[in-house]
Amino acid sequence: MLQNYLTIAFRALWKNKGIAAINVVGLSVGLACFALFLLHVVDEFSFDRFHTQADRIFRVYQDNHAIGERPAYKDTCLPMPLGPALQADLPDVLRFTRYRGAGEPFVRTSRG
Repeated sequence: MLQNYLTIAFRALWKNKGIAAINVVGLSVGLACFALFLLHVVDEFSFDRFHTQADRIFRVYQDNHAIGERPAYKDTCLPMPLGPALQADLPDVLRFTRYRGAGEPFVRTSRG
């Protein structure tokens, strides 16, 4: 019975080669896009998960609203004194790290 189904399917594909090729190419492109999307999602969710206390790491950003022609966006470029101010005002902040976006990049940590 299964052999009959396969024979009928093969004959139908052989008659309509163009449509079969379009279907195979479409399925291949769809699976490739899904695989790339899945790799991206897995990478995003695994960010900073190698730390033993990853649930205690936070990122501070500024939420800028749309004004006139400028669209809304989120920015991590914040004032440099923000780290020491957060550490002084909030007892839960143990350490902070600053990133500099403009010019030559560097990472600077402060241990409290």
